[in-house]
Amino acid sequence: MIFEHCNHLGDIELEKKETPGCRLYHLPDGSWVPSITSVTSFYNRQIFINWRKRIGIEEANRITKKATTRGTDFHEAVEVYMRNNEIDWEQFRPATKFMFEMPSEADFEMLYGNLKAQGTISFWSTSFIRGTTLDKAIVIVDEYQNLNFHELDSIITRIGQESKIMFCGDATQSDLVKTNERNGVIDFMQILRIMPSVDIVEFGIEDIVRSGFVKEYLLAKLEKTM
Repeated sequence: MIFEHCNHLGDIELEKKETPGCRLYHLPDGSWVPSITSVTSFYNRQIFINWRKRIGIEEANRITKKATTRGTDFHEAVEVYMRNNEIDWEQFRPATKFMFEMPSEADFEMLYGNLKAQGTISFWSTSFIRGTTLDKAIVIVDEYQNLNFHELDSIITRIGQESKIMFCGDATQSDLVKTNERNGVIDFMQILRIMPSVDIVEFGIEDIVRSGFVKEYLLAKLEKTM
């Protein structure tokens, strides 16, 4: 099957905003509509509340995270298919399922130790990356909101051939004290947003899985515009 796409609206980027329990998108006609995730969350809310109570919060969070990963893979595969491209199913196979799901904690620790010993996995400090080129590597920068612009700039300019880099964190939860350092991540994100080779994934209120209490708190905080 070949899809023929008709772009009636042109290339537009919809403005979005977070409201208590709902993400809204601003259409060209001036109206605001909820995201599909917000709609399904609203109609299935009580079902999920009952389900989480029945199996326990910890198990529910584990299943939710696993389902979210599968859902992302499915959406990406559908997008590839609808763009009339051939789907490489190996690309969407969750590697973590085969690499890190082990029968016991002891087996996992042994696997981790082996990967670390052979240099497959390593932890680096930003203090020792100057002059380094990272070729054929997957680089994960965690809690990146606690790095100033100079550190973020130093890290991203180390990326060499056939490498990927992921910055993970929340710009609203920085531990930095000085204003110019706290704003470094915001300036950094503004640069990334205009780079065609960079994809940005942002989570909203409806994506919270830690607990209902945390979600309630953040909704109240959002309502107070704090």
